[in-house]
Amino acid sequence: MSNQLPALNVANTVALPPLVPLNYVHPGLSLAQLLAMLRAHRRRIAAIFLAVAALVIGASMLLPRTYESTATLLVRYEVNDPLGGKEFPLGLLGGYIATQVEILQGPSVLLPMIEQLHLTQKRTYSAGFKGDAADLPSWVMERVRKRLSVEQGPAGSQLIHIHYAGTSPDEAAEVANTIAQIYVAHQNTRLTEPASAHATRYAAQLTELRDKADAAQQALTAFREQNALIDVRTEMEALTTLEQRLLEAQNARRAAEARAAGNVQVGQAVLGSTLVQSLKTQLGVLLTRKAELQSTLGPRHPDMQALNAQIAQARQALAAEIGSYSRGASADIDAARALEQKVQAAVDAQREKTMKVRDLQDQASRLELELNSAQAVYKRALDGYDQVAFASQSQYNNVSLESAAIKPLRPASPSSLKFAALGIALGGALGLGLPLVFELLRRRVRCRDDLERDHGIPVLMEFAPIPALGVRS
Repeated sequence: MSNQLPALNVANTVALPPLVPLNYVHPGLSLAQLLAMLRAHRRRIAAIFLAVAALVIGASMLLPRTYESTATLLVRYEVNDPLGGKEFPLGLLGGYIATQVEILQGPSVLLPMIEQLHLTQKRTYSAGFKGDAADLPSWVMERVRKRLSVEQGPAGSQLIHIHYAGTSPDEAAEVANTIAQIYVAHQNTRLTEPASAHATRYAAQLTELRDKADAAQQALTAFREQNALIDVRTEMEALTTLEQRLLEAQNARRAAEARAAGNVQVGQAVLGSTLVQSLKTQLGVLLTRKAELQSTLGPRHPDMQALNAQIAQARQALAAEIGSYSRGASADIDAARALEQKVQAAVDAQREKTMKVRDLQDQASRLELELNSAQAVYKRALDGYDQVAFASQSQYNNVSLESAAIKPLRPASPSSLKFAALGIALGGALGLGLPLVFELLRRRVRCRDDLERDHGIPVLMEFAPIPALGVRS
């Protein structure tokens, strides 16, 4: 028995610690138990590990390869407005790039790309579709979106990266570049179309303003041809002259009336008349002689009668002469009144003519004002048309292709390194886990802790592994 059960040598004897009461032992397996289990199933663990790792790595070799290519766009915060300038609204800066990222993944960019590259005719994209042919582009677009990734550069960058994963390097680069080109063209159209539309409306309004200016010019010309305009200042001067003449005629008429209403004999005309004064002197002489002869001669004396006849004749001549002056004063009044009426009629006619000329001048002034206003507006619009036309014809774009996608040299997936790491991790987990589960379901005594912890049996001595006994001779 001493040969069959070799005791540990004194030198190799392990000093056993005192038995710990079960009440103070932590539940579960100890590290010694785990190590004993793993040591007992080390061959199974190695086999499972190698099998799982080889299976995962082999599966990765069988999976289809995908190649990822990236195109980069540079987006500038600018606005193509020929009239309002190029000031970008500050409130829109935060969501501008995010909006462009959404547009890049939207149907306005993807559907033209699908049509341009004829992706609907490729089995890779159309496989599994069973609907109407008109819905096939939408189906392909959804499959393209699963392979497409659009993201903004880090730290609020103005760069947008377009990643596309294709089944071949050519396909990945072609799709990424086509999406970038279509988006750049889309942005160019979106930015230049408002300017072009504005230029078209501006040209139509410019034509309308020119027509208004021409119509105002024609109206003024026709008015001037229809009405031979005279300077209103000339008419006013003529009216002022006639009014002055009217005032003089009125003064002359009043003077004639004053002369006629007064004593004609003491009038200035009578007093200034030589004939009247001569007749008065002659009558005075005759009256003086009559007074002298009355003292010596009687009334029937021939000399007295002759003298009386001379006195009567002189008085008759004086009365006739004064009467002619009185009749002349009446004629002067009539002539003054007739002249006043004539001048008054001329003044009224001239005043009416002046008012008509003034009305015509006012109408002409209004037409000239309308013409000047229309010409001024047309000139200002014409001065700004060059800027609008230039902006509408310029190929402006705030998006540019910073770097085109190139053909990738290596596939992006499956990654051999990643699958190798996955195989090692999965093989290690299954290699360690399955034997432990198997051991826990069928527990065996493999170390001292199995007896002491699980059964409460103290171990007094631990033997080394018993070698296989040879056949005795």
